[in-house]
Amino acid sequence: MKLLNKKGMTLVEVIVAVALLSIVSVVVFESTMFILKMYADGNIIYKSNNQMSTKLENGQTTSGDGDLTFEVGSTVVSVDGKYYTQTEDSEGIRMSITEFKPY
Repeated sequence: MKLLNKKGMTLVEVIVAVALLSIVSVVVFESTMFILKMYADGNIIYKSNNQMSTKLENGQTTSGDGDLTFEVGSTVVSVDGKYYTQTEDSEGIRMSITEFKPY
């Protein structure tokens, strides 16, 4: 019987290797796209939060009188003050911050 010199890969081995590489590539690509989207959304929220905080600090907000009521143990505490609200719409995300300042 004559021995054949086996060098290289069979067609089945190449197809299996390409299939595995394709699966790994898809998983890595989807993970990367998800991370980039989360980073972009976080960046939008961060910028909007900074803008709203600045407007609250500078008094560029809507406001209204009211009181804040809460419980400490079994005692009800009520504080008179003013509410300041700032709302921002940025790239499809709506954020609102409300601050309460007692008199």
